Amino acid sequence: MGLGQSRAPAPPAAAELSRQAAAQTAAPPGHVALAAQSIEDMAAAAAAASLHSDKFQAEVRRRICGRDGSESPQEAWIWGMTSNRAPAVNRALTLLELAETKHDNPARLFKNMLRREKLSASFCASAAASVTLGELEDDAHPTRGLAVLLSACETEEEKAHVRKTVLYALWLIHNAEYGALNRAVIAALQRSTREYMAEGDRRMAELLRNAAEEKKKKKKPAAKKPAKKPTVQKKPAARKPRK
Repeated sequence: MGLGQSRAPAPPAAAELSRQAAAQTAAPPGHVALAAQSIEDMAAAAAAASLHSDKFQAEVRRRICGRDGSESPQEAWIWGMTSNRAPAVNRALTLLELAETKHDNPARLFKNMLRREKLSASFCASAAASVTLGELEDDAHPTRGLAVLLSACETEEEKAHVRKTVLYALWLIHNAEYGALNRAVIAALQRSTREYMAEGDRRMAELLRNAAEEKKKKKKPAAKKPAKKPTVQKKPAARKPRK
């Protein structure tokens, strides 16, 4: 069934679930969503996990979309061939802006691929449609994951289309950021190596200092007790001769 064909209305429970989830998408103060991590944050996480830049980016896409885009070689080849003609995307675009297939949509990602018909009215009217790419978390997140946000879609095909659009958008962003991220990961690894070596030098210096102190303690002579003065026995007084 195409995206523009008639469908049964989305179940009220699903639509309400999507609305409630989207209404709670505002992240706590100071929290950075998984999809909005800065290059510095991603570099630090990649270095800590000993992952190359491309592997870390693929893991982020897999956590958000359920796959990273490498599962289908043909799809990855098409994306690579058309990426230079893709519209500019950023994390401030909403799910609706990314997935909308109208020709007047400047962010329409699949305009160079197979044309798709319009999205369902239930998804377009849902609060989830206004969630931005940068607000997405793990797929199973209770309020900001695609699994719950796409519950307003009317068909499984529509859900798959939005998921694929989000995946492609992240893939384009990650491709554009790869060079900077790779340099940041190398810098983070070098910094971590320097800190590790400095900590090793500090511990070695402490061990040597403790060993030297122990050696001094062993060589130090024990304090001598003052010698006792010999007791002089008094001779008994000579007896006077008797007269």
